[in-house]
Amino acid sequence: MKKQNKIKNIIYTAGVIIDNTPDRVFNYNAWPNKYVDHMTIQYGGLKKKPAYIGKLFTFIATHAVSDEKGVAWLGHIDDKTIEKKMKEIGQHAHVTLFTAEGVGPVYSNELMKTAQWHKLARPVAIKMMAGMFVAYEDGSTGWEF
Repeated sequence: MKKQNKIKNIIYTAGVIIDNTPDRVFNYNAWPNKYVDHMTIQYGGLKKKPAYIGKLFTFIATHAVSDEKGVAWLGHIDDKTIEKKMKEIGQHAHVTLFTAEGVGPVYSNELMKTAQWHKLARPVAIKMMAGMFVAYEDGSTGWEF
């Protein structure tokens, strides 16, 4: 019987993209760092598995922000529980799309504060599943749903 790896701590929770909508929209070769895989819900401060883990929801992108360092989509989600949690901790629903060389995905938070928001020609709905990115006792990391 294989020994199950135990969770040491929860690094962050996120909506993980489960459909190929972004693949149909973007030219991935335009930027060196491509993310387009998740929307962070809460980073750090988690002691136990939140009740929303495993829930399916939709992120509706309505605006874009960009500069020479990065690009992100902003919008809202259709799950009131998760949206309420994000608002409580000051997190705005967004997906980091791309960043320049040497720029991490957290740059999107600065970009949302400093760059002008541009309305998308039409909203883009992206299906997600709430998951938690964890560190295991053996030193490895991974997603739990």
